[in-house]
Amino acid sequence: MIYRFYYILHILNLESILKFGIYSHNRIKNSQLNYTRIFDNYIIKRRELIKTPANKNLLDYVNLYFQPRNPMLYRVIKEFGENNIVVLGIDGNVIYKDGVFITDGNAASAYSNFYSISDIDYYTLNKIKLNTKAKIWYNNWRVKIELMAECLVPDIVEISYIKEIYVSNFSTKNNLNYLNCNLPIIISSYFFFKD
Repeated sequence: MIYRFYYILHILNLESILKFGIYSHNRIKNSQLNYTRIFDNYIIKRRELIKTPANKNLLDYVNLYFQPRNPMLYRVIKEFGENNIVVLGIDGNVIYKDGVFITDGNAASAYSNFYSISDIDYYTLNKIKLNTKAKIWYNNWRVKIELMAECLVPDIVEISYIKEIYVSNFSTKNNLNYLNCNLPIIISSYFFFKD
């Protein structure tokens, strides 16, 4: 159905994620983890106001993307620099965890719909996947929203779902050698807007 979802993070968060998993924003807030935020306050406040069909706000979920090469990644690369941003490849089977929702666009947008795995049909899922293949979103708000389609996982994405680490260059890859993790570290010029 879905091979991979993607999670965008600051490189300083990678070590704790590889120990504990990926936490939702609310779980991070209630934990003792030292966490480097890449979301701005406006986005956090907006997502806090949006409720899923389970009556939880978006900060109760880990938000994974169908397409990592999206406006969010573009913004954080510009803000933090490509050497400080990492993308994790997440096993598509995470979709079968209890309480997961799929959105057909940015979950914080009024134009996006929420689907549980039992509610979504083959046609809708394929349409979402197709809409997330756009390479250009400038000056087209609808494409920008659709490109940010999400898989919302309640509370935590366990370590076992993390399958690979994507970085922008060889230097960043070398800087991660200290982790001694068994995951492949892949240099992706495509994800990081270099081709």
